[in-house]
Amino acid sequence: MLLPEHGCTEHGGPCPPPGKPHRYHFKLYALDTTLHLKPRATKRQVSEAWKDMTIPAGTQSGTVLQLTGKGMPKVGEKGKGDLFVVVEVRTPTDLSDRERVLLQELERLRPST
Repeated sequence: MLLPEHGCTEHGGPCPPPGKPHRYHFKLYALDTTLHLKPRATKRQVSEAWKDMTIPAGTQSGTVLQLTGKGMPKVGEKGKGDLFVVVEVRTPTDLSDRERVLLQELERLRPST
């Protein structure tokens, strides 16, 4: 849980700064691992903990990502080896009519390669 950085000491729902109306903007990240963070972790600490788990936009199926120091413990040495991840992109097969139209529109907008 991230705590607001504008004076609230506990999370109890929206706690905007005083004054004019405030909008909340957020991103939702679905991770396949637990982030081992201490209570009251800062935004920077959370970002640092998951930074090596983010797949860059536009990554193609079959791309190999190397996560330095995130692999198995080294035998007879300190530290961990590297973790290599092969990206598998699955194309949806159950598109709605609207989704199909939108994808066709996107295809028309993109230059041929």
